[in-house]
Amino acid sequence: MNPVLEPLFRTVRATHPKADLRLIERAYDVAAYHHRDQKRKSGDPYITHPLAVATILAELGTDDETLCAAL
Repeated sequence: MNPVLEPLFRTVRATHPKADLRLIERAYDVAAYHHRDQKRKSGDPYITHPLAVATILAELGTDDETLCAAL
């Protein structure tokens, strides 16, 4: 597992224990690949934004398919 995903996965496990974490990790990998050269105005990698959005949605108990779409 990618250590960057641990905070998201911790939240997902707490709110949606039957979520397909492998599916979410694959969605992250695809997003990270396609956004690999993009930066935010702050200089941070762009992928930090979709990851933050997915974490917020996980806190709300969103299903794994929606989390994948957020990524």
